[in-house]
Amino acid sequence: SATGSRDSSGFNYGLGVAPFALVGSSKIFQSNGAFDLIDPYTTLVSDAYRDGARIMSNSWGEASNTYSIDSQEYDSRVRDAAPDQAGNQEVTICIAAGNTGSLKCVSAPSTGKNVISVAAGENSRKDGTDGCNVKDVDADSAMDIAFFSSGGPVSDGRMKPDITAPGSHI
Repeated sequence: SATGSRDSSGFNYGLGVAPFALVGSSKIFQSNGAFDLIDPYTTLVSDAYRDGARIMSNSWGEASNTYSIDSQEYDSRVRDAAPDQAGNQEVTICIAAGNTGSLKCVSAPSTGKNVISVAAGENSRKDGTDGCNVKDVDADSAMDIAFFSSGGPVSDGRMKPDITAPGSHI
């Protein structure tokens, strides 16, 4: 609940919880980490839209800083998630900026023009753990981009990522 207790830094527990939200997932990788999506991305997005998704989060990408064919496909799906249906079925698609640790290499398809490119920022809770062996010094300022995250600009000069969200000591 939003009226609950606070942690040692003064942050309220329970803020941002949406008790009636539904979460779905799509498997695109094998258990060993190998990419395993056979169908086009359009099918992935259309199926999720059909099942009720209106916001999608994709935490994967290619090691490419270009506006790729995959970026173009995702750009089209933002406007029309189900191209076989009449009219437009809009969906918000967020895609991780990447995990290259380079501020000059946003991963495609996060390079898309209509998708929301999301970088990982540091958290302000430097005394925690996050399962990724991030040291406390790399989680001590919400004003910093996480060392493992990617940033722009895109190779064609556009500024990406569009937004940053906490990505360490979550």
